[in-house]
Amino acid sequence: MRGKLNITSVVLAVLVATLAVIGASFPASAAVKAPAKPSLTASSVSILQGESVTLSWSSQRASYCTLFPTGKTIMGSSASYTINNLVGTTGFYVTCVNSSGRATSNVVTVSVASSNTPMITAFVASPSSILYGESTTLNWSTVNVVDGDCSLSSHGVSGLPASGSYTTGPLKETQTYTLTCTNGSGTSSQTITVFVVDVIALGF
Repeated sequence: MRGKLNITSVVLAVLVATLAVIGASFPASAAVKAPAKPSLTASSVSILQGESVTLSWSSQRASYCTLFPTGKTIMGSSASYTINNLVGTTGFYVTCVNSSGRATSNVVTVSVASSNTPMITAFVASPSSILYGESTTLNWSTVNVVDGDCSLSSHGVSGLPASGSYTTGPLKETQTYTLTCTNGSGTSSQTITVFVVDVIALGF
């Protein structure tokens, strides 16, 4: 009938207008998933001044990634890049971007020591997880350290060689070991944890 408002038509018009606004607020690119947070690793996180390090990364759904502070951009979702003659401790971060312009980042820090600074290049427990009452062996290697100048400072064991091993006694609980090595230019420390599983407590 003339002069009367068609309620159904008004509701449909409002609905169409609302959907148009929503569509404008959320463009098609918003439906595209952001690239996965890149896995970023360094060939070594502790090096001597002037040495090289290789950074490697991978990010699903990424079209390209840029490594900073170098500014190097490499197409694709994964790549590696070598930095030569690194002279100081540096934080490297990689930003990966997908086809819609969405980005994610990750960071890794490479510590650089002067040629005279003591450095622990490796400190591991083998095995790192044991059963209640078992023992494990701690292994380490260093540079710029002489025999006798390393210690397990966490457990009061001193006079250890610059590179060597130490067998623990039977362990009844999880232990944290700190290896400390020194020379006239400074001190270097690293910490590892040996996990002890109590099978009786677990009911086996």
